[in-house]
Amino acid sequence: MAGKNRRQNSTKLSRTRIESRKSKIENRKSKTRLHEPGQLTRWAAPLKGLTSATSGTLSIMKWYLAFTLVMLSLGCATSFVPAPLPRQRVALAAKKSKAPKGKGFGKPSPAKATAKKRLSRLPEDDSAPCGCFSGSAYRDCCKPYHEGQKTPETPEILVQARYCAFHFRLVEFIVDSTHPENDLFGPREEMIRRLDQECYDDFVFLGLDIQGARPESTEDKSVVDYTVKLQLKSDGTNTGFIEAATFKKKEEKWLYVTGDIKVYKSA
Repeated sequence: MAGKNRRQNSTKLSRTRIESRKSKIENRKSKTRLHEPGQLTRWAAPLKGLTSATSGTLSIMKWYLAFTLVMLSLGCATSFVPAPLPRQRVALAAKKSKAPKGKGFGKPSPAKATAKKRLSRLPEDDSAPCGCFSGSAYRDCCKPYHEGQKTPETPEILVQARYCAFHFRLVEFIVDSTHPENDLFGPREEMIRRLDQECYDDFVFLGLDIQGARPESTEDKSVVDYTVKLQLKSDGTNTGFIEAATFKKKEEKWLYVTGDIKVYKSA
């Protein structure tokens, strides 16, 4: 009797195990069916894009869109942003490496030169002879006028200071000592730019001879005759011009207005 009961219990246990295995198999089959294209649930419908993408019918970006819609439908991501693809990562890294100049992101590149460096013939030592050929040192002659420490007291002194400024290429002083009635007068920076392009750069300055102011000169207007001596660098030709220059006072300062010029050549 005891042996019969044992056999029955063993049979029941075997049936229970078999039923458990069948249940596990059924569960596995149901899970497998969930991933089949025809068995997707309603909330996972956007994942069709995943299957299509892996089969090559849609782009990878559509797969990301489908995945994002799934996450939003589940309430798992309210601001979901997909991770960048490998190529996108490389592009982002390159973009980040190009830091804005001067904004604190990396070392700024050296600024490019925006203006051509101005030529100068000014002597390094101001004890050198003055460019007006007066025989005095530059610091004791025309330099105070060029630096604004003094104002030329007469039209003749202004002729000397302007000739020296042409000699040493001090274009600012030449512009600032020009009267508004001059035909080429205009915005200061424009006048400087034009004069800087050609400031007797093809000539050697040889001397200045001032004949003096004409008798008809007044306290506010004067005409001065002088001769400028030059030499052409290209072939050594001695040349120059004789000018009858008109000067006028403006705010107690003598300024160059215009001139009647006659060019000459000498052997």
